[in-house]
Amino acid sequence: MAGHPCWDKMSNKATPVTMNGFMRLEDGTILILVLWVIAMVTMVAGYFSQETRLRGNLGHGSWNLLKSRMEMESVLNLVALYVAPVEQDQDKTGKNSKDTGTGKPETSTRNDKTEDDTKNSGIGRAGNDQEKFIIPDGSSYKVMINGRALEFTLEDERGKIDINKVPDDMLETVMESLLQAQDKKLASDITDCILDWKDNDDDKRTGGAEKDYYESLSPAYHPANSKFLLLEQLLLVKGIDPRLYWGPIKWKNSDEKDAAPLWKGGIQDIFTVYNGSTTVNRASAPRLLTEILDESELTSMGGLGTMRLKACLYQGCYQVFWRADKQQGTNYTLVHWQQVPMFD
Repeated sequence: MAGHPCWDKMSNKATPVTMNGFMRLEDGTILILVLWVIAMVTMVAGYFSQETRLRGNLGHGSWNLLKSRMEMESVLNLVALYVAPVEQDQDKTGKNSKDTGTGKPETSTRNDKTEDDTKNSGIGRAGNDQEKFIIPDGSSYKVMINGRALEFTLEDERGKIDINKVPDDMLETVMESLLQAQDKKLASDITDCILDWKDNDDDKRTGGAEKDYYESLSPAYHPANSKFLLLEQLLLVKGIDPRLYWGPIKWKNSDEKDAAPLWKGGIQDIFTVYNGSTTVNRASAPRLLTEILDESELTSMGGLGTMRLKACLYQGCYQVFWRADKQQGTNYTLVHWQQVPMFD
């Protein structure tokens, strides 16, 4: 059957179009439309699927965050009930006795512990009704929460050096020891940068940094030129990177290559803003400080100071700074709460 003519551009002539030709054109158009519809539906379905997964992940993360906070609060309430000063746990030999929950205390001196040592402690009362204390000397404890073991450490911040009150020479000595004296100039420069950050002038020390350096960074910021309010401000100081701050730096008091490390950690484990003194409490000080500080810089402090509770749960690690006192029906006062990188 003849149809309407269709102009052929190649031959420059009009050619007749049959009904079958029109039907083929219509079929091709319909096929293209169907493919477009399928593509659009697939895109929309993919978008909603991705959105659903994203919302599910956000909900799961928020749920884990909520569970972590609730479990940390449970541990904090428990620790606040059973915490005791370090001197209460010391016997006549100067050793610390940890009840392991088996009825037999596990005893170790402060100076033979590294960050890897763990005391598997049952929290509560022993069979002989003898109270089990939690001692803030850096030891690790385990407690059952929601049917699983949760490990935490507790430290008295008076066993660390107050970054706002430390003498200049003491600061440099500690930095040199922490860096294993591999680069004394680096230790000296970091010391100068810390001192420049907290002094109230713009005069740069030999290896230090002042406003002109920090303004050249991107993004730019200014040095505080005052005391550190939080220890994490050290991460803003020139020369202090996350590895140096968080650790772990393995420290050994020996030049032998094969010697086992006596301590591992970072700046955050030996400095604080909560000591309030130029000296360090010997009983709760980490091994590194008891080894390198002079006797005049180590003292005995009774009672309890601000403490740090540290634990890893689910997808993150947390550290809580708190003081033991009764406040509005609780046994503690919260000072500072933060989520931190996973501890090694």
